[in-house]
Amino acid sequence: MFGKMIKENRMKAAIGLREFAGRVGISPGYLSDLENEKVPPPSEKVILDMALTLGIDKKELLAAASKVDPEVAEYVAQEPRAADFLRMA
Repeated sequence: MFGKMIKENRMKAAIGLREFAGRVGISPGYLSDLENEKVPPPSEKVILDMALTLGIDKKELLAAASKVDPEVAEYVAQEPRAADFLRMA
């Protein structure tokens, strides 16, 4: 699902595979493997760079990758009550 979303949005934006890989700091081969669902989604940072480059919602892309927004993770780490709430939810 993640790879398909990346490929579809990259094609809509008319960005070539090599160009997109260069913009987000990954190899073209790795991007190809991502788009073809041969490897798991990359780190949150790379996903955020991908969303920015493609002009798509970062939350949607993070969700497709089953990842948590780093801002949310940092907040939860700093707020013990938020972490307790999430554990109970």
